[in-house]
Amino acid sequence: MDRVYLADSFVLGLEVDESLLCFTMNAVLEEGHPRFYWPPKTGEQHSYPKLRWCLSGEIWWNEGPHLDHPFTDATGEPDYGNIDA
Repeated sequence: MDRVYLADSFVLGLEVDESLLCFTMNAVLEEGHPRFYWPPKTGEQHSYPKLRWCLSGEIWWNEGPHLDHPFTDATGEPDYGNIDA
């Protein structure tokens, strides 16, 4: 994904089947992102637009316990943590 900083992006949901893996996430976009970047709100480090990122092809997935039991964030939504976790 071009101009997306994955280390600080948070996964909110996952969809998995035999050939597709989709992440719904609050993504951190770099300033030069061509379509969705906006400056962070006062007091925030980043802006976090909600995006869906899908990978297709043969997928080998190692499901850990965090995928079955996401955390709940401050707004009450499921939170799977950072995408690099």
